[in-house]
Amino acid sequence: MIKARMAILCIDDDMVVRTRLGEVLAYNEYKPVFAANAEEALRLSSREDVCLIVLDIDLSGENGLALLPYLRHNHPNVPIVLYTALQHDESQVASFFEQGASGYVRKAEPMKELLEVIRMALNSRPAEPQQQPAIGIGRRVQRLLQPKLQGRAQ
Repeated sequence: MIKARMAILCIDDDMVVRTRLGEVLAYNEYKPVFAANAEEALRLSSREDVCLIVLDIDLSGENGLALLPYLRHNHPNVPIVLYTALQHDESQVASFFEQGASGYVRKAEPMKELLEVIRMALNSRPAEPQQQPAIGIGRRVQRLLQPKLQGRAQ
């Protein structure tokens, strides 16, 4: 029987970084899924069944942190690891965790550091999915989904 590989969504505008991440993740038996910008990330995060998201903070003219609340709300059980070339002080990093990040790694660190943070984040996921309506779903659709959500909670 073939073991299913866990999909990791990598959101980064740098093709070289995406390629390197893909190689390392595939070598470590993960299935990399790539997005080069916020639009692709939103589309893929709703379509793919990902177990973790690696998010670049500085996405060519876009702030990767602006995606964080959306991703956190719509995928509450999916850890989000911030992966950045930027330098941040301790208070900034602490605020990233307050906003919902599960990990923080600088791109200057060895790739094994990112892999270790990914493993820790995956091991810390809650056993049961949290029940939250998705951002952008109207109240009528939420009411229709409510019995379904309640059935999963029982």
